[in-house]
Amino acid sequence: MRYARLTQEQIDRICELREEGLSYPKIAAIVGCSRGAVEWQCLKLGAEPPEPVKASPVGPMVVERNGRPVRRFTPEEDERLLRLARSGMTYAAIGRAMGRRHHSVLSRLMVLARRDERAAPRNYAYRINPFDGAMTP
Repeated sequence: MRYARLTQEQIDRICELREEGLSYPKIAAIVGCSRGAVEWQCLKLGAEPPEPVKASPVGPMVVERNGRPVRRFTPEEDERLLRLARSGMTYAAIGRAMGRRHHSVLSRLMVLARRDERAAPRNYAYRINPFDGAMTP
């Protein structure tokens, strides 16, 4: 089934619903798009439920999807990916160096960035004034 492009209102609604804790399939049914589109928008914009579920890798390292092999990233590949990204290489160049497609590299970097953001301690020592944006202790 082919869907039309998402409008900015639909994308905003997807993020709101995900941050309320709804699942990808439920959001897709409400908005009228595919589950994959919902997952991509949430990944791209960093929208997560209030209590993110810790996913543990289960199953084989390689599965076939649409006639193509799909491999999970190993911790060693994650380290290499981050090292190559920090060196300034393009997604396509990193993909060629790692035997992956550029969109796989981009998606994995977004996942790793979200993990780092969640793991970073929040600094609540300063408050931001909503009226002028000034930070006060």
